[in-house]
Amino acid sequence: ATLATPDPESLLRNQTGRQVLLHLQPAVGAAYDAVVTPLNSADASTLRYTDWEQRCRRRVDSVGDNRIGYVHLRAMGSPDYAQWARDFYPVANRPALILDLRNNRGGNIDSWIMSRLMRKAWMWWAPRFGDVNANMQSTFRGHLVVLVNESTASDGETMANGIRHLGLGTIIGTRTLSWYSVG
Repeated sequence: ATLATPDPESLLRNQTGRQVLLHLQPAVGAAYDAVVTPLNSADASTLRYTDWEQRCRRRVDSVGDNRIGYVHLRAMGSPDYAQWARDFYPVANRPALILDLRNNRGGNIDSWIMSRLMRKAWMWWAPRFGDVNANMQSTFRGHLVVLVNESTASDGETMANGIRHLGLGTIIGTRTLSWYSVG
């Protein structure tokens, strides 16, 4: 029936959160039935955005041979502390980091994140056996690149500006949303 409908999505209109039985006929193979639960547009958009983030991270890992870390922050509100920790600390010891602030909606944790990027080791442990370790765990000592775009807003702009002014990294991208951070 979807081929006869100019807008197949209209068949699922007003079905968000409800189970719907679909009869599917693939181009190759036998037809089958599937029960689906349609998402609202906001949840579907979030899933597509998450997929985009994960594809970016996998591409950086692949092209950079796992020597370049990738962290994307959608926003910088209180819930984003956990995202930063989850994404940054596993790659903090890599020689380079891409901090992706494109589409960042802002918040209020830029100074906390900056304090993590500014941490410096002042002593090194050299055991007889094993690797040399810094006294300050999870200090980032590599090259930092920050990506921004026209949808980088508020704290995303402030963070990029701070990184530039403090000489912590290079900013790449297009003019940000308000561009108030220039100066």
